[in-house]
Amino acid sequence: MSGEVKAKPAPELPPVLIHAPGRDGALSCSILTRAGHSCHRCTSDEDLLGRLCDGASALLIAEECLTDALLPALRETLSAQSAWSDLPVFVVTLRHDASVLQRLDGLGNLAVLTRPMAPEALVSAVALAVRARRRQFEVRDLLKSQLDQARRKDEFMAMLAHELRNPLAPVRYAAHMIQAADLPRERRMVIAALVDKQVAHMGRLIEQLLDVTRMNRGMIELEHEAVDLREVVRQAVDAHRAVASARNIALSCDAADAVWIQGDATRLRQVTDNLLDNAVKYSFAGGRVRVTLDHDGADARLRLDDEGDGIAAADLGSIFEPFVQGDRSLDRAAGGLGLGLSMVRSLVELHGGSVHAQSDGKGRGSRFEVRLPLLRQPLAGAAQPGGDAGADDRALDILLVEDNTDAADVLRMVLEMSGHRVVVAHAGDVAVDVAADMRFDAVVCDIGLPGLDGYGVARALRAMELHRGTFLLAVTGYGDAASHQKGMEAGFDDLLAKPLQAERLLQLLARPPVRAAQQAAASATALRQRD
Repeated sequence: MSGEVKAKPAPELPPVLIHAPGRDGALSCSILTRAGHSCHRCTSDEDLLGRLCDGASALLIAEECLTDALLPALRETLSAQSAWSDLPVFVVTLRHDASVLQRLDGLGNLAVLTRPMAPEALVSAVALAVRARRRQFEVRDLLKSQLDQARRKDEFMAMLAHELRNPLAPVRYAAHMIQAADLPRERRMVIAALVDKQVAHMGRLIEQLLDVTRMNRGMIELEHEAVDLREVVRQAVDAHRAVASARNIALSCDAADAVWIQGDATRLRQVTDNLLDNAVKYSFAGGRVRVTLDHDGADARLRLDDEGDGIAAADLGSIFEPFVQGDRSLDRAAGGLGLGLSMVRSLVELHGGSVHAQSDGKGRGSRFEVRLPLLRQPLAGAAQPGGDAGADDRALDILLVEDNTDAADVLRMVLEMSGHRVVVAHAGDVAVDVAADMRFDAVVCDIGLPGLDGYGVARALRAMELHRGTFLLAVTGYGDAASHQKGMEAGFDDLLAKPLQAERLLQLLARPPVRAAQQAAASATALRQRD
């Protein structure tokens, strides 16, 4: 995820094994211990072989200990090392000739040290080997981490397929029923509500996936303003009351005082929604979810306590990692992609805060605590979530540019049912030709068009005097900040990500943004000046 990458601590190394008789073994152990190495002096061949199986930083062994019984056993043990492992082996001998090397063949990463040797030479040789061995252990840990990540992603792909198929099934059934003749109006309304609910669910899943991608690429940009976190929390709690009530879960909120912070109200609502989703999802019927917001020193503190499924001690360290879920079975009741808590951590850290999870174990509930730095002096005109101004319901002349004919037909019907007049173009160059001869109040344009794309359409329209003040709305499957910025630079007034929410689209069309109004006023002023 985005943010500062924290260096992992170096792996703690196992001891250097020493297998040498009498005074030589004791002296070698003493010298290396004083040099800062952890050492273990083996008391027998069995002790040596057992310790090797548990791991070692290096092996220092006297040649006379390499008996005809130990040597083949040692070769077998060393040959069975993992792919990442290449244990350094030092054999201390009185002579260093071809016959010694031939006898020691098969011991792998071998170095021969000749007696007598200076203590400094022994320390230097072992230190070099242990340094290389540390790198091997780092490779081991990296491989394990990558394998764990690959396993989690495989599990995630299975969950993703499962979660996407779930809403597709009722949508397909609804399509079959709509084709039936003489369907009563009441039944049509039920079917329409079902389709809208399932499409919204799929949209949330897709948005989660896109948000994770944006986070990984560092493309999440916050709209910083003074925000009363109390209002964000209250609205999120109110939105979850129906779901909690349906599951017989008591949802309470203690947020009496204003709590001002500097942040992005939309993203802070996303944090609260994800934590509430998690708390309600994993709570038992008859349980309680308590939300508390207060001040703690220089921090705003948001806590969510539930009496639900809890978190196993082994999972507490990874619960905020992407693709991690406590219940990974396909038939699990909770559902979800395992991305919500990962998004929570990333968004909280982008706001300069922190999030922690606590639990006494499975079945014993959990607590999530978010801390965010307080804003001491709220700005004038600070943001309050929600509260739309009154809409202008006048009918508009709209140019709809969409190459997908099915999507264009349905969207045209939605717009016409709201009283607007719609002209449809299925290609960018066609849209430009149509707009050259006819003035439109608004243009709703897909970005991914064949030939001239949506950005090109916007640039072409802005170059026409006729459309300097026309409201241009981009529609795209990419809702990230970079796409939004590129759209604004091309001349669009706003951008909506697919799948479109009809209410949001109609709301934007009812209230043209400031930019379009300013451009229209500027164009009118320029025309008057020329006249």
